[in-house]
Formats: sequence, structure tokens, C-alpha cells
Amino acid sequence: MLSIRSIQKRSFFQNSILKSKIGAQPIFININELNFDILKKNEHEVFTEYDDYNPQKTAINAEREIIKLKGKRYNKLGEKNQLILNQVLTLKGKAGEIAMKLPNFMSVNLTRTGDESTSNEDPYKILGENDDGRRLLSLNVDHPDLKIQTSMWGTLRTILKNNIEGVVDGHLGYLRFVGPGCRFILPEDKPGILTIKKGSTYRDRHIPEGLKLVLKSPTFLTIEGVNLQQIHNYANAIHSMYKPDPYKGAGIYVNDTVYLKKAKSGR
Repeated sequence: MLSIRSIQKRSFFQNSILKSKIGAQPIFININELNFDILKKNEHEVFTEYDDYNPQKTAINAEREIIKLKGKRYNKLGEKNQLILNQVLTLKGKAGEIAMKLPNFMSVNLTRTGDESTSNEDPYKILGENDDGRRLLSLNVDHPDLKIQTSMWGTLRTILKNNIEGVVDGHLGYLRFVGPGCRFILPEDKPGILTIKKGSTYRDRHIPEGLKLVLKSPTFLTIEGVNLQQIHNYANAIHSMYKPDPYKGAGIYVNDTVYLKKAKSGR
């Protein structure tokens, strides 16, 4: 007789197998608004190798091409347990351009949507006035049964979707400064510098390339760019300079983040 726990385990195992077979869902794009190009390096061109393993850093965003993974030296296929980032996918849109790295076991496919999906025509071409330019962009891996490939399947699909939205429409984040005597300053005599004032203290922060800061008010600052991760990293770096006070609530807030105030103890 099967117990409830065994049934739950079986259903979880079946769902995990189903997810691995389905893989990453395709992304709808419009080739009239988006251009992309894939550059694949040969084995002799990939020369940078790192032995260090840092779980705090995402491998696909690090400035490296070969990453040795933690764990066994070889996987079950007899290959070295490492990532070889020998592909560079470049996306271009009306908002800007961005490039992202892809591992050697992943491929990018472009197909037509609807009834035209069975056509042998080149999906990069526009066929007549009835073709609205909508295409399906999908990621595929060589071995979905390998854990590293399955895990990066969904991760890279999410990053690719964010990058497509960034180059087509752009991303937006904002910072709010709460408290008396607090304000953001974009000095005209210091281009590329953000000055943060709190009380009588002034602190300068460099604005990285690819980001645009717009001062809506002395206490409200917007961050615009095509790279969503870059926006989040910069906003969190500014937030860490003056984190909201747990009792008074004064500090820098990121987007719609809400911090609950602590109640003062005592009589």
C-alpha cells in the first residue's frame, strides 16, 4: 500500500523528469526590432583558464572563458567537469546593444511562428506583407540529462529574455532617499559622477558606462539602461551606502522595496 509521502515523492520525480524534457520555453521576438549575431570561437582561441571556484559569482557573468566546476573532475559522459564559454551572442535593438556569453553545449535556434513553422524558408527573411516578423527564439542543450546543462538552460533563457527586452524597450530602476537633509546631486562640473548628500556629508559615486541617471527630484533618481543586472547591481551599491534605519526608516530605498520599522523596546 502506497503512503501519501511515497505518492508525493513519485509525483515530484515525474514532474522533474517532465520539466527536464520540456526544457526552456521559447521566446517570441520580432526580427524587425531585433538583430542578433552569434560568434563562436575555436578551441585554440579559448585560452583563459581559472581554477578558482566562487559560488557567489555567476559563471556566465564573470570575465572568463573556462570555469572548472566544483565536484568530480569528470562528468558521467567522461568529459571534464567545466564550462567553456566560447560563444558570444550580440543583441541589437533601438534602445542599445548588449553581448552575452553562452557555453559550448548550448545552441540558439530561430523558427517561424504559426503555420509558417513548417516552411523551409529562411526565418531571417520577411515573406510578403502578411509576415509581421514574429519569430520563435529557443535555446537547446546537447545533453538535458546533465545537471549543469539543465540548470543553465533556464537561467540563460531568463537572462536572454531580459536582454531582449532591454535592447528593444530598455529597463528602468529608481532610488528614493528618505530623511531630512538627504538628496541626490548630478553636478554639471563633474560628468559621470553621482553625489549623495546626507546631512553635512557629501559622497561621490562613479556612474558606470551604459547607465543613464535622471534626477526627477532631489530625493528621486531613475536609472536607465539595457542591462537589467547592471541596473540592479548599481542600485544595490548605492543602497548599501545608506541602508534604511530600522527604527526611523531614513535611508535609500530601491524600487518598491518596503522595510518594516522595528519597535523601540523599553518603557
